[in-house]
Amino acid sequence: MPRKRIWLTAAAGLIAGAGVYFGSAAWKADTLLRRETGATAAEGMVRFQEVPLDSGVVPPGYEAIGAPASFRGGAAFRGRVYLAGLGGLVEFESDGTPARVFRPGLELPSAPLHHLITAAVGPSGEPDLWASAPGEGLIRFDGSRLTLIRPEEPKARKITALLAAGSGRLLVGTEKLGVLRFDGARLGRFHPSLDGTHVTALAGEESDFWIGTIGGGALHWQGGRLERFSENEGLPDRQVTSIALDGPAAYVGTPLGVAEIRAGKVVRVVAPGYLAQSLAIRGGRLLVGTAEEGIVEAPLQAASGRARRAAQSCGGCSVSAFFATPAEILAVTPDRILRVGADSAPAALNVGGAAISDRNVSALALDSTGRLWIGYFDRGLDIWDAPANSVRHIENERIFCVNRIVPDADRGEVLVATANGLAVLDALGTERRFLTKADGLIANHVTDIAARAGGGWTIATPAGITLLDPRGASSLYAFHGLVNNHAYSVASSGATTLVGTLGGLSLLDGDAITASYTTANSALRHNWISALARDGDGWLVGTYGAGVMRFTPDGQWREFPDWRNKGEVNPNAMAATARGVYAGTLGQGIAIYHRESRRWSFSTSGLPSRNVTAIQPAGEYLYVGTDNGLVRIREDRLQ
Repeated sequence: MPRKRIWLTAAAGLIAGAGVYFGSAAWKADTLLRRETGATAAEGMVRFQEVPLDSGVVPPGYEAIGAPASFRGGAAFRGRVYLAGLGGLVEFESDGTPARVFRPGLELPSAPLHHLITAAVGPSGEPDLWASAPGEGLIRFDGSRLTLIRPEEPKARKITALLAAGSGRLLVGTEKLGVLRFDGARLGRFHPSLDGTHVTALAGEESDFWIGTIGGGALHWQGGRLERFSENEGLPDRQVTSIALDGPAAYVGTPLGVAEIRAGKVVRVVAPGYLAQSLAIRGGRLLVGTAEEGIVEAPLQAASGRARRAAQSCGGCSVSAFFATPAEILAVTPDRILRVGADSAPAALNVGGAAISDRNVSALALDSTGRLWIGYFDRGLDIWDAPANSVRHIENERIFCVNRIVPDADRGEVLVATANGLAVLDALGTERRFLTKADGLIANHVTDIAARAGGGWTIATPAGITLLDPRGASSLYAFHGLVNNHAYSVASSGATTLVGTLGGLSLLDGDAITASYTTANSALRHNWISALARDGDGWLVGTYGAGVMRFTPDGQWREFPDWRNKGEVNPNAMAATARGVYAGTLGQGIAIYHRESRRWSFSTSGLPSRNVTAIQPAGEYLYVGTDNGLVRIREDRLQ
């Protein structure tokens, strides 16, 4: 991936709290006790549930496929090191081997973990380990038991920062509600002046603390008074990514360097030009964890802001957090920790069993030999042979953003739709052809592929569709009657082809467009068509806003009452089996269509995220891809 893309991805992920993953958990009432606490009578209070998590019970029929842990935060707790990330919470022995692993969707709610701190919350005075699970709330771990603190208000679950504020309280930064205060029994807004603030970082204590924001610079709360610092006051950038305090000085990290603030003024910029993802103070030096240049150091007392790479800087790695143990400061990278200032090699932390290359799955397909092809949002694709425990990773400047994978068993090929064109690979993954506009496609960006009757393919793009057959390539778009140029999904049955677009559904008979359906001329409830699946003599049509509807060849549309909350079906995240149809949703997990009853149900059980992006049947199992990993589920568990 180009360096600019890496920089932008890292910056956006950090600034926005590493992206907001919409993880959720579904537990059976007979296995979990939910104790409602809090109150809403008092103004500013947020009602929440305290949910004990049974970390020893994994739902039967669910198997997590090992993926990179992607650590984001760390903390020392009761003599051991803990790291949190997209793969959950990992407890390490003193020699670096994992002692326990708590995984999203299994031992934890269906969400990644980000920030990790120790804090004594409540009257007991005993510290616990606290983690944020964006989309779900707070995770508390006392060394043996896990508990979820889940606010009822969705906005309060989008947590972006944590701060142990002293006096038995925890300050919680959020994406929409500013700063919340939690004392173990009550959760509420800290102050109305902070409402609506998108918090990115917190540092200090309850009576005197600093707040980083997504676009409003840095805020300083002191004794009921709020100061604001942005570009006009000398910040290198109004987006704040990290904050560290050293006595009267505050160091505010941004994508363009670190501002040193003293006595209400920005006095200098330290490490100019570096994206300061994380900050720490050690031995009179400022440690800056960058997005792709490891750790840089700058002297705190020097007149200039000149920085240099630390002795142990891990080359071009991304440093997301620092944390202290009684003996040293450690830096967190996606796959290891660094002992800052030590001469020894970085400590690689093997959490075991990373069978696949990435967590953000965008496409799945099973070839004729039973190997699973896994496409990623921005990491190319894997060819995974599960019985042989082997994987081949393919990633280059053309194959990195994968939208769809379709095997062609007759020709021994696999077609891969990418953001740069259509790749045609052989069964071993060797590229045979790569088709673009120069080869007859109407656009380079390919969103979906469907086989045509009599041979050939229908290729969906944001500029229309291209029909490939032995005669060559021809294209159809709005000029020819396509309801909208931006095609997301295509499917065929005999000579009939359905084209789902941003503006409705078009039908083709052979090469001719015969009809189009929109909210204006039919009972279709949302024009954005994102997925298609055959259902008897009709079709199930996934939309990005109105759930799934049923369409019949005579032009009739039928809603399902089970989709009361409507919702978004992810592009091409729909698969059919003899028992049912399965749709991946943006925030409701898997939508399950039961053919016998013609009813829908929803499940998030066992999922590492409730944002389901791809589904592939495999015998009695379903592979389910999400934006936070891949799982294999027995179909009878869903039915």
